[in-house]
Amino acid sequence: ENIVVLSPFAEHRSLVGRFLARDDKTRSERWLRKQLDHPGSGKIRCRSVFKFKGLDADAVVLTDIGDTAKAFTAEQDLAFTDLLYVALTRAKYRCIVLTSA
Repeated sequence: ENIVVLSPFAEHRSLVGRFLARDDKTRSERWLRKQLDHPGSGKIRCRSVFKFKGLDADAVVLTDIGDTAKAFTAEQDLAFTDLLYVALTRAKYRCIVLTSA
């Protein structure tokens, strides 16, 4: 019930944002789209790590973790490890990290 997907990036640049921007191709994609909180009616919330700072959820799925996220945090004059810390500590019980290729 209380799941959030977090990304270092804003919605349009995140994995979830790119998924939501494309057309549904399969039944599973249609089901997933209904579960996502976009624009607010779904069961799974999607936010940037920065917008979710100070909040928590039972389960957190952290996406878009890889070289692009490292470069992004460096451009913003932020420490990548600080971003990871904030993201990982939003989870009360479970955190899943999905790295990008």
